[in-house]
Amino acid sequence: MKQIIEQKTAEEARNRQFFITSEIIIAFSSSHFRVSGSTVTRIDSEGWAGCFTKTVSKGIHRLSIKTEALYAMIGVCATAEHPGYLMKGTYTSPKAAMMFNCDGNLYSVSKRPFKNNPVKKWEEWSAEADLEKRTLHFFINGEQQPHHFINIPVPLVFAIDAHYKDISIEITFWGEETRSHVTFEGTGHNLGG
Repeated sequence: MKQIIEQKTAEEARNRQFFITSEIIIAFSSSHFRVSGSTVTRIDSEGWAGCFTKTVSKGIHRLSIKTEALYAMIGVCATAEHPGYLMKGTYTSPKAAMMFNCDGNLYSVSKRPFKNNPVKKWEEWSAEADLEKRTLHFFINGEQQPHHFINIPVPLVFAIDAHYKDISIEITFWGEETRSHVTFEGTGHNLGG
């Protein structure tokens, strides 16, 4: 594992760290998260907080995770927005699209009117972004969920939000895909709409 601290301001250098594990790059606040191998663990309990992959701007990308916790979210956030949401939860961003595992609710501008299936403990749960089509689909154990987002931001980072101390999230896949896993149209919801 290699650690890189981005040199911008003294405050950013203190609050943001980047770890590289295989092809996974995660930006996070070290006061909220610990990264070990492919596992991200929430180490405090001050509300929602986010961590992020590196920026992507084209192609089809997927992030897959597993957790026993019922208070986690997965999705995407506009690249320019994500530094401000490291310590207050990505789902509060007007340019983020997230799914909550506890009840399957989709979050867009803190609204959650659309619901996929809840994610059970240790099920593999995925977000797939097609940056050409600007869509974000969700999957549970490889099964496409009925609701997705359209008009997602580009470029973007993938995001994981966690609540409560000692939540551990295992990243099982992150990277570019050669083809989409989407098999049916489903219902698309405009990000922010």
